[in-house]
Amino acid sequence: MYKKYNFFLYTPVALRRERPQSYPDVVRTNLTGVFARGDAAFADYSINLGMSFRF
Repeated sequence: MYKKYNFFLYTPVALRRERPQSYPDVVRTNLTGVFARGDAAFADYSINLGMSFRF
């Protein structure tokens, strides 16, 4: 915080990256016999930078 300005930096950290099978994944696994899990994507990192000003 500086005078009427507020600056912030936020960097979340992923603690768990699991994705359970959806129903279509289960159906595909049963039809093909090959374990399938959809195309979910998780970011390796995320950086949020912001500023606010108080009038």
